[in-house]
Parts: sequence; C-alpha cells; structure tokens
Amino acid sequence: MLLLIPVIEMIPNAALAAMLIFAGYRLAAPKEFVHTYHLGREQLAIFLTTIIVTLAEDLLLGIAAGIVVKFMFHLYYGASLRSLFSAKYELMQKGDREYVLTVRESAVFSNLIGYKKVLTALPEQAHVIIDFSQAKLIDHSFMAFVSHFQKEFVGRGGEMVLSGLGKHRCLSLHPLATRTLKPSKKAKVQSA
Repeated sequence: MLLLIPVIEMIPNAALAAMLIFAGYRLAAPKEFVHTYHLGREQLAIFLTTIIVTLAEDLLLGIAAGIVVKFMFHLYYGASLRSLFSAKYELMQKGDREYVLTVRESAVFSNLIGYKKVLTALPEQAHVIIDFSQAKLIDHSFMAFVSHFQKEFVGRGGEMVLSGLGKHRCLSLHPLATRTLKPSKKAKVQSA
C-alpha cells in the first residue's frame, strides 16, 4: 500500500466519494432494515444502534456500541456473563463414529470460536447430534453458523442433527432467529 500511495492520490476525490456513497447506500438500503427486522426486533435494535453511533461518532464506536447492545440483550434473555465468553458444552462419543455435543448455558457470537473448534475437529464421516435442550440462549449468529456448518458437513458425507430446539421460544419467525429456553411447567407452578 505504501508503494501505491502516489497512484491512489491520482484518483479524484469525487470518484472516491461516489464509491463511498454507493457502498453506504447499499448497506443502508431499506431492504436491509426489513431483512434485519425479520431476523428479530432485537437484531434491528442492534443494527440501528450501530448505524446511529457510526454516523454520530465513527465506525469503531458504532461497532462497539452494537456489541454492547447485543451483550445487553443476551444478559436480558438469560445468558450468564461468564457464558458469553466461554463455550460451555459436553462432547460424548457413542460408538465408533457417533458424537453428541450438548450445549450448555448459551451459544452466542462471542463464544462461537470454542464451538467451532470442537465441531471442526470431528471426523468428516461422523454422525453428530447437537443437543440444545440445556442451552438458555442461542443467538442468530450461532444459528447462522451451525446451519451453514451443517450443510457443509453433510456435503462432505457426515450426518448432523440439531435436537432440543423445540424447547426454545424463537424471537421471530425467521428460521435462524435468536432462541431462548422456555420456562418449564414445573417452574411456572412453583412461581405461582
């Protein structure tokens, strides 16, 4: 880049401004707001916070504000502070090529790397069950990752089943929406 500075300076500022305006328009197009709303109202709140703070201050502060708002939603929906940064799971091997990954506490964007490491270490021809029945919170980022990973894993000859999601309440109708664990009937009876 240092060697190309003289060449970059030859580009008219008006052309660079036009490119930035076009990129900004594409990112802030109405369809992006509608799509984000369909993912969930909390996703729209995070998106709007990021945009507003970015426009008012700068990009880094906007991203930081969006992350803070996302963490606040995670805490509100039952994730513990500790589980936001550490992947809590149990991996059991059953038989020769069958694995059960039980997700505990929360599966969110900030602890995704821990889950990604364990999933990518599994043999390609394995039968994997990911059990979400004990997860208090599964965010949109994690759902998008696991859905994409499942397609790739099956494409390489493995089998992957997502179980325990029926115990969760979706925050929107989107298939990759954030999910929170429904309170059990026993808990409702005890609190009454």
